[in-house]
Formats: sequence, C-alpha cells, structure tokens
Amino acid sequence: MPSLSEKRENPLFVDSIERAFGVLNCFLANGHELTNKQIQTETGLTFQTVDRAIKTLESHGYIEKNERKKTYQLALRALDFQYKFLITDPLVKMIWPLLVDIRDKTKGRVSYCELDGTEIVYLARIAGDETDFLTSLVGRRRPAFATAGGRVILSGLAPKDRDGVLMASSFDPITPKTETDPRAVIESIEAIANDGYAMTAEETILGEVSYAAPVLGNDDNVRGAIVVSIRDDEAGKGISQSELIALLLAVARSVST
Repeated sequence: MPSLSEKRENPLFVDSIERAFGVLNCFLANGHELTNKQIQTETGLTFQTVDRAIKTLESHGYIEKNERKKTYQLALRALDFQYKFLITDPLVKMIWPLLVDIRDKTKGRVSYCELDGTEIVYLARIAGDETDFLTSLVGRRRPAFATAGGRVILSGLAPKDRDGVLMASSFDPITPKTETDPRAVIESIEAIANDGYAMTAEETILGEVSYAAPVLGNDDNVRGAIVVSIRDDEAGKGISQSELIALLLAVARSVST
C-alpha cells in the first residue's frame, strides 16, 4: 500500500477526503467512543479541522455524538458499506451454503477470509457449537502470519510478494503459542504450499485448532481461504482430522472451479 507521502504526490489526491478518512480510521483503531481531543492526538490535526470533519460525517449519518459524555462514535450508517460489499460479492454469495454444509459436518466454526495488507479479513463466518461473540463477527481482522487462513493464502503468493507481507508484519504474539520467528513462519508457509492446506494450533485462540484451504480466483491465483476452527476438547467427536481435511480441500476446489 502506498505511503501517505507517495499518495500526496498524485495530482488527484484530495487532502480534505484524506482528513475525513483519518478521523474515521481513529474509531477502527482506538475504541468505541472518542473525544475531539483524542482524535486530534491520533490524527495530528487541529481542533478546527477535526471539528469540521466530524460535523460533515455526522451530517451524513456515519458518526453520532453522545451529548452527555461529549464523545463521538460510529453510527449505524457505517454498516452500509459492509452490507453492500458483501451482498454484491458473487463469491461470498456462492460460498455461503457450502460453509453451512462444512459447519454441519464438522461442528466447528467455518469462515471465509481474504488478505488485505498484512492481515486477513473475514467476509463470512458461521458459528460452531461455541458462542464467542468476537469470533462470529464478519469484518474482523487478524495478522496473516499467525493464522491458518493467512498462511495458506501467503503460500500461494510469489516468494517476493509473500516476503513483502511478512517484512511489513509486526510478529507480535497473540497467545503464548503464537510463532513469532519469521524464519519458522516461512518454513511453515513453504510446507503448506506442498501440502495444499494449513493447520495452526492455539496460535490465535488457546485451545483451538484451525485448518485452512486456498480458494483460487479466475486467474488461478489464491483469492482467499476457507477456514475450519475446532476446540481441542471437541476434536474427534464429529469428524476425524483426515475426513475434515479431505472435506475442506474438496469444497475449496469446487469453489475454485
């Protein structure tokens, strides 16, 4: 992704739009409710600039003000872009019933994700027997290096592109079992390229094992990944590991073709 200085060199770059997105991005990175001062600190913008951006976004329904606390938060209309993106994505619509079928057969949580920068983004998620709120949310991001879905997508990239993603990654541990050695992650990704699927154990959620298979786009390049996540204490109760991997690979191939 181009840096801000590189973007500004483009004669079509619009500073006012950049400032508005800067304000919106504060809510993605810093929590639910923010004051004008907190947004100023995060963006480096002046009070007047932040105030104008907030008023504009508020008038369009993307930000709302808590009059009692004097704070701002994202409003319901912020969901409109997510809904429109998902409802018009033909792959997400096509893959949904297949994910439901995998969930019914494995009893695990089933997801479809794609790579964005150094992270994967979940575009479809179907809960398993667990009821965790965060793991059921569409749009959640996780570091690609630490996830089965991320590694299987990276395994389909050219080495130069793969290494570019990893070099930009922070390798911060998510759990005590997250692999944070870049060399070990690269070895894992190279093995995945040979195996055709990925498996991670407790690297993002303790007590959980995840399996992922790549989904190819029209150009035969990896577009995303189907992921099945199962709690350790549930493993083997509904389906064996070999059966799960075979099912996952079969569905991923059917989607790709």
